[in-house]
Amino acid sequence: MEEIRWNTMVKLGSPISPFNAWILLLGVQILHVRVERLCQTALALARNLEKHPKVNRAWYPGLMFHPQHKVARAQMPKFGGRLSFDVKDATTAVTVLDNLELCAFAASLGGRAHHNSDSSLQGFSRHSRRTASADGHY
Repeated sequence: MEEIRWNTMVKLGSPISPFNAWILLLGVQILHVRVERLCQTALALARNLEKHPKVNRAWYPGLMFHPQHKVARAQMPKFGGRLSFDVKDATTAVTVLDNLELCAFAASLGGRAHHNSDSSLQGFSRHSRRTASADGHY
């Protein structure tokens, strides 16, 4: 019996506590509301960034001028919460990141603000970075 229990816990993980199960259930019950608000906020932010004089381009599939807007509209009922934007140069980008109040700097796209040259394409040549970039300006 001990071997069966041990193998089950190793393969499936140990059971969560009743309190954690209750918290998880509460989170799942209101997930649709939180996702709806996330999508609304991302679209509003993208529209504001699109109009901002210091922003070169806002990237969000919910914007009409996004290159994949038609595909996104056909595939998704909402456009999600992920967006990005381009500014003039790396110095300006660092200034923006330093002045964010509701986001934190991180080295990945795990839901935090980051500067491309500091992360995913850092080890690649300039040509490779431009090829991988959505707009070729990397």
